Amino acid sequence: ASAITSIMTGKSPLEHGIIGWTLFFKEFGKLIDVLPKMESPTGEPLNDSYSVTDIMGIKNIFQAISKQSPHTDLIKITPAYLAKSDFSLTTSSPAKIIPYEKITDMLSNIEFAIKENKRKKFIVAYSTEPDGLEHVNGVYSEKVSHFMKGIFRKINACVDSIKNENVTVFITADHGLTDVERYIHVSEDKELFDTILLPPFPEPRFSTFFVKREKEEQFKKAIMKYESEFLIMSREKFFDTGMLGKGEPHRKISDFIGDYVAIAKSSSVFKMKYNQGIRKSFEFKAHHAGITSEEMYVPLIEIDLG
Repeated sequence: ASAITSIMTGKSPLEHGIIGWTLFFKEFGKLIDVLPKMESPTGEPLNDSYSVTDIMGIKNIFQAISKQSPHTDLIKITPAYLAKSDFSLTTSSPAKIIPYEKITDMLSNIEFAIKENKRKKFIVAYSTEPDGLEHVNGVYSEKVSHFMKGIFRKINACVDSIKNENVTVFITADHGLTDVERYIHVSEDKELFDTILLPPFPEPRFSTFFVKREKEEQFKKAIMKYESEFLIMSREKFFDTGMLGKGEPHRKISDFIGDYVAIAKSSSVFKMKYNQGIRKSFEFKAHHAGITSEEMYVPLIEIDLG
């Protein structure tokens, strides 16, 4: 969530404020998964009164390009189930949004948009795969391997079809993933759970803890059991690292970073088991947002055509 927002806004996480998948909004008294706009513990969709994107005040790159180059066609090609989400609309306007169902449709839409006319264009095409497949099946699963072999062939065919156009293609990812070997259920560690005011968020591999003042020493003792698996630091030290990037801090950043932060450096994650909701027992086989090389290093491929 954080990196894709940076791609779509040209801002650092410190500036745009979307520091992870799940954020606690005091305005609504809820932990909210921002991109799909659903209540995190239950997975229930939230209605239009939960104006998360309005609160965050996101400005996207299409708006900036439209001001600088008003005659450039702006196009966003995105999965159909995301096309009308608040996050997608906010990070895409005023671009023309083209929804698609299959990866092959995404690539054919790219080809059509490029060849449709000779106007200057800025096209962003977004795929939720292989991220979704890796989460569910694991990074090195047969399903992921099969998908990657197929998408490479399809991308090569797409590039070949536009080789005579005056186009530059960039291919990248917002993050990598790593397989998970250990789930630490915070609610089952009574020594730790007793010390916190809120469930940890925004990510299982990047967790921030809001600690009861009178329980801080107990928290320190409890959390340090995991120091071999997580980089654990105070709020102040975390901000000093500059991990959220440079720029003017978003006004909501201080709401989202608690007293302590734990970032995975192993194959472990922190997770809450809530007493309600369809998500109670479901666990991904792979995650991201930690500081392993598998998660942090992503390709940036440039293809100059025409």
